[in-house]
Amino acid sequence: TFSTCDSEYDTWIRVFSADMSTELYSCDDCGPCDTKTVATLVLSAGTTYNILVEGYAMSVGTFRVKVTCPTSAPTSPAPSTATPTTIAPTTIAPTTVAPTPTATFPPTAAVTCSETITGSTVDAPNMYGGHSPERIIAFTADTTGE
Repeated sequence: TFSTCDSEYDTWIRVFSADMSTELYSCDDCGPCDTKTVATLVLSAGTTYNILVEGYAMSVGTFRVKVTCPTSAPTSPAPSTATPTTIAPTTIAPTTVAPTPTATFPPTAAVTCSETITGSTVDAPNMYGGHSPERIIAFTADTTGE
């Protein structure tokens, strides 16, 4: 979980592959923090992701991203004895983006599970498609799960 509840402006979180070529997740105002974001998603252990923090519309300011991870891999639920209902599967493919940055934009910081990182989007570049300046934070999941 990536939470910006303690940030000072209207935040938006997007999660990209390590090379920034594929957007895997995007959320604005998700969770219980009004215009802040609490992004809860399943990530694969040992994989590096880039967490992009930006503002909604043209919002900028100081952000705080609190990272929480599961203490172990999620367990499978007990098998059901109910009669199954067939539902057509829905597949949501990751969005492949073709950013055209004018310069290389490496992560500005790295964060691990149980850490909180503080930064600012004031005077930051806007390179990956949103309307607001953004910062990128590298994250490598140490367990698989939410």
